[in-house]
Amino acid sequence: MFQSQEAVYGFKSVLQSFMEVEHENLAKIIKIFDDDLNFYVISEDFDTIPLTDCVGQVKEYSENYVAEIIRQCSAAILALHSKDLFLGFITMTQIEIIKEGSQEDPLLKLCGLEMGFAYLYGGFMPIASQIFNAPEFLTGEITKEQDVWKVGVIMFILLTGNHQTNYD
Repeated sequence: MFQSQEAVYGFKSVLQSFMEVEHENLAKIIKIFDDDLNFYVISEDFDTIPLTDCVGQVKEYSENYVAEIIRQCSAAILALHSKDLFLGFITMTQIEIIKEGSQEDPLLKLCGLEMGFAYLYGGFMPIASQIFNAPEFLTGEITKEQDVWKVGVIMFILLTGNHQTNYD
């Protein structure tokens, strides 16, 4: 996955920094193991449903519901940015809605962020997440602002039911 030992050290360092971020909307990494070929990340477990599954089940969300989802996403991203951590891309598959929350009062967790951090150090990025990217991503530069762009794309999808590339 990684092209150099330096990239491996960078990835480990970022994961250690991420483990120190405390926020109710971030899935907590409990332990990291690695061997010569792989990293193994153990994170807290929740009874959740991916936001992508919710979108398929609900035709229309209230503005209040969407506002709460976006508020929680933004708060989690701000917590990451305060520690100088950013992904440049966040997808709806990384947003998990905790099932005990209600339709009026959702509670979410951003999950699987370690794959985004891996990409920053030479790992791969799933094709599905590329359609959400800010235009600046094409230059190869990854910035905090791209995290904010992604939240805007997610808000658009939740409010309209359409992906930006499918909207006429």
